[in-house]
Amino acid sequence: MRFITGKAMLPEAAEARFQWVLGQNEAQHQSGFFGAWEEETGRFAGMGKLDLQSPGVAELGYALARQAWGKGFATEIAFALVQHAQSLPALSTLRAIASPDHHRSHHVLVKAGFSFFQSLEDEKGPIVEYRRSSTPGY
Repeated sequence: MRFITGKAMLPEAAEARFQWVLGQNEAQHQSGFFGAWEEETGRFAGMGKLDLQSPGVAELGYALARQAWGKGFATEIAFALVQHAQSLPALSTLRAIASPDHHRSHHVLVKAGFSFFQSLEDEKGPIVEYRRSSTPGY
């Protein structure tokens, strides 16, 4: 969570965030938040998101449980979300953001076909934005 919220959430904030996620899933239908579980154990590994942000643009993201780090889940989630996005004809562009010092996420995004787009600041500080086409074959 260090690279998403910058800190642990209090239970009330986590509940509010969860309710927001449920609302996003209900509103967006074919996009939203998706869970990921370890195949061997059934343990929760993390989540991915495909969040519609503007006409034709969606943000891809993921967060992993600590026990899932370094096991390829981020790559698997990113590839699955790119493949799903390619089935949605209204999407043309995928974007993803990462902390400048989260080099593993940069590597995952490049493997998933993203290219560096820009460095900028948001309310949490500096971020790096990557983009890719959501058209199959690109």
